[in-house]
Amino acid sequence: MVVDSHGLTLYTLSGESARHLKCASTRCFTAWPPYKVSAAAKLTTTPSVKGRIGRLHRVSDMFYQVTLNGHPLYTFVGDARKKGSGKGQGITAFGGTWHTVSP
Repeated sequence: MVVDSHGLTLYTLSGESARHLKCASTRCFTAWPPYKVSAAAKLTTTPSVKGRIGRLHRVSDMFYQVTLNGHPLYTFVGDARKKGSGKGQGITAFGGTWHTVSP
């Protein structure tokens, strides 16, 4: 599974893309915090992560979110800040199923 710079597991929501956002409410963000970056952040990945990394400007929410192959990335509050935990895998909520990101 792919983790952020703090070791937290990253997730995507099935059926969601930068053009079709499903996780767009405070309720969703509370359970599934977006993986946020600044507008000027240099985005990098390890060689094992395949795909195009980018950022999505969520204008109405006033933040930038990291994307992988056009899919917004999130962490999961249920992982309780445990590095490498993947407790959110397979949860159905907010219009789709949550999946850990694979390299």
